[in-house]
Amino acid sequence: MFCLNKKGVLTTYMLIFVILSVGMGLFFFTGEDIERYYTLGDLHINLLNSYGLAEKELYVYDENLKIKISDSIQTLASKGGVLERDSIGGYSYWQKGEIKCYPSQELVLNNLGDLLNQEDSSSELEVDYVGGKILVNQEYNQKYNQELSKINSEYIIDLTLRTDYDYPLSLFSETVSVVEMLVESCGNNITCWGHNDISLETIDQGNIFKIELTSQDMKDFWTDKEVVIKGAIDFEYNPLEEGNFQC
Repeated sequence: MFCLNKKGVLTTYMLIFVILSVGMGLFFFTGEDIERYYTLGDLHINLLNSYGLAEKELYVYDENLKIKISDSIQTLASKGGVLERDSIGGYSYWQKGEIKCYPSQELVLNNLGDLLNQEDSSSELEVDYVGGKILVNQEYNQKYNQELSKINSEYIIDLTLRTDYDYPLSLFSETVSVVEMLVESCGNNITCWGHNDISLETIDQGNIFKIELTSQDMKDFWTDKEVVIKGAIDFEYNPLEEGNFQC
């Protein structure tokens, strides 16, 4: 009886030893698989995080660029569609005597591009106007890195980013052209200028007109602010006294 119990105990110990040995072997084997599984999981998470960060920054950049376009349109309108030109009280001259410098749509677009590139420190912005929309293209290159559990992922964006801004830029030059027609037909006769969308201030005995143009159709898309275009006309320009005026 005693011997049988002793033999049974030894057999039990042997069985436990075998189970533990096999169990340890299985543990180490499946442990590598589990570690590999979680490593791949971390990599996927990192890639998703990098992608999410990149898309967020792209969205923020696009929205900020629209705000810059809006601000640049307002700034350009206040300068009469030009960046550097002779002015009076902040009103750029569109005409002095017989010298006409009314801004065309192409000039306004080029000046808008120059103004945007002054505001932007990254790569060159290419500005176009198609179908009533201002199109801004830029080479966008960014690299995003995420590190988690000794795993590093890299997500690279290398593309031409296009921002569409819905604004009737053609109305800018068309609205200014109304002034040119009134100058031709009315000269400095204020009564003849009776135009609802034009605000006039005359100085120098009525020979210089400071002009502000407004139009409901030119409201800014992004901020809904009314765009006011400012310019000036000098009807008594004398190049011998005032120097050479250039557009």
